[in-house]
Parts: sequence; structure tokens; C-alpha cells
Amino acid sequence: MHCLKCGREASEDAVFCQDCLLDMEKHPVDPNEVVLLPKRASSPVVKKTTRRRTIPVEERLIRVKRRVRFLTALLILMTLLVAAMCYPTVLFFSRYRQRTGQNYTSITSTTTPVTTESELPTNVSRETVQ
Repeated sequence: MHCLKCGREASEDAVFCQDCLLDMEKHPVDPNEVVLLPKRASSPVVKKTTRRRTIPVEERLIRVKRRVRFLTALLILMTLLVAAMCYPTVLFFSRYRQRTGQNYTSITSTTTPVTTESELPTNVSRETVQ
């Protein structure tokens, strides 16, 4: 059997090895104190190491290709969603821009402007021009 305190080999009937018993005799426990002993293991406590399954290179390449395909499809889908959400906004602002601005039309004359009194028409008075 193994010692419950240190894990070293102990005699078949003993719970603790001789070294731990000598150490415990130096530091006695009050008789009224409740002491809980750990469960006895069949072998000393050994940390188990788990071995990971190694994946073959071909399988890893297949997984990487699937992941790339998935991410590409996701990127295309997200781009289409953003474009679909932006299209109505662009339409609205393009129409809004056409509707705003000048709300009148100007009439342009093909004649040259009158600058001197001699060029005034005969039926137009001087006060009307100024």
C-alpha cells in the first residue's frame, strides 16, 4: 500500500509510512479534533497525461479547405446583405437630390442687354429701366 500523506510505499496494514508517522508524532492532534482522511488510492497519485489523436495531413487539408469555403460564402453573403441594405438609401438620396435645388426656371434672353439711353426702345421710359 501507499502512504496517504506522501504517497511512498508503506507496509500492507499501515496507512502512513514510517517517516510520516514520526513527523506526526512530533505534532500531535487534539483527541477531540475531527480528522478526515483522504480515500486510499490503489496506486500513488500520478498525473495522467492525455494523448491527443494526431490528424493526418490530408484530413487537415480537407478541413482547412472546408473552412475557407465556408468563410468565403459567409463573406459573399454579408456583402450582398450590406448592398441590399444600402440600395434603398442610395435610391432615396439620389431622388432627393434631384428634387431639391432650384425651384424656379430662368428665362434667358437672346438679345443683348441695354446699357445706354440711346439704345433704349422708344416705348420704355428711363424710370422703368432703373
